[in-house]
Amino acid sequence: MKSFINQILITGLLLVTLSLVEASAGPLEAAFEDNFSGLDCISIRTIRDYTALDERSLLIRSSSDKVYLVRLLQPSLELKSSIGVGFASRDSRLCPRMGDAIILDGLAPDEVRIRSIDLVTRAQANRLLVRFGLRGPAERQITTPTAIQGAGIEELG
Repeated sequence: MKSFINQILITGLLLVTLSLVEASAGPLEAAFEDNFSGLDCISIRTIRDYTALDERSLLIRSSSDKVYLVRLLQPSLELKSSIGVGFASRDSRLCPRMGDAIILDGLAPDEVRIRSIDLVTRAQANRLLVRFGLRGPAERQITTPTAIQGAGIEELG
């Protein structure tokens, strides 16, 4: 009887774990409504900076001021805590369809293959940063009143 109860508990725990993994697998798709092809490539020598959005996706900035959304095949906990990233490619371009990968330099170095790469606009990149909680929403600009020619203070007295 105990064996049967243990099997039920383990099965239930497994189902809960799988549902949590499934729910966390697609926050990018739920958070960003644009439809991307995922087939863009990046010249590796132009890569200057990156920002991890979550365990599966990052924004990469190139020297030509272009921003790319890179999505990985599998989540990696090292992505957000990584000291730096490297790249594994057959040539000088980072492409999703060639088996290229991101190498994460952390406590446990990890190589994760790329699922897709998309060139995004600055507005799309900013929306992604806001949606993933890495930047606050754009604040409204408060304008100060401009001085009006000939206006002055009149004393009452």
